[in-house]
Amino acid sequence: MIRLRPIARASLLATMSQMETEAATAASIYGDYSYNAQYVIVLPPNHFDQQSIAWSGCGQHSCTYVDGTRWIAYPAILYQPDNAFGQTSPCARGKNVNGFSTSLNDAVTIVAGHEFAEMVTDPGVAAWRDPVTGDEKGDRCYMVSANVTLGRGDVYPMQATWSNYDRYYHGGGCVFAGRVFRRNVLTDAAVS
Repeated sequence: MIRLRPIARASLLATMSQMETEAATAASIYGDYSYNAQYVIVLPPNHFDQQSIAWSGCGQHSCTYVDGTRWIAYPAILYQPDNAFGQTSPCARGKNVNGFSTSLNDAVTIVAGHEFAEMVTDPGVAAWRDPVTGDEKGDRCYMVSANVTLGRGDVYPMQATWSNYDRYYHGGGCVFAGRVFRRNVLTDAAVS
C-alpha cells in the first residue's frame, strides 16, 4: 500500500533526527514494524537531507529504533531534478538513460531502485559490503543503467545491482531484473 503524506514543516536541510522522526511517524500510522516494511521519504523540491549532501548522494537509506527492540528501515529520496551540490541537476544528469533533455526523471526510478535494492538486502545498514571498497550492492554497480522491460511490457530506466553469484560463475557482477549485464568491475569494462 502506498499512501502519500506531506512532511510537517519540512526543513530545507533535514537532519538525520528529523528523517528518523518522519519514518517513525509513518510506522505508527501504518502499524507495521516488520523488517519487510520500508517507509520511503521523498523530499520535496529544494529540500535535502544532511546525509545525502555529506556523501554527495542522490538518496540514502538508514534505520532507526522506535523502542528498545524494534527498528524500522527507511530510504530518503531527493527530488531528482533539483540543483544539488553546486551542479545542474547532478542526479538527473548523471543517472540518465534516455537523454537529459528528454527524460529528466530517469533518475527517479534509478535512484529509488538503487535504494530499494539496498534496503531489501541491508535494512539495518550493517550487512554485506564489498571487502575492498566498502560499497553496498547498489553502489558496486553505480552508473550501470539501462532501460529494462518488466513483466507487463512496461519499460523503466534502472540501475544494475551487484550479484556475487554472477561474478563468481560468469565473471560479471552487475545484473538487471530479468537480464544480465556483465561488467568486469576490476577493469571497468563491459564483458560480453
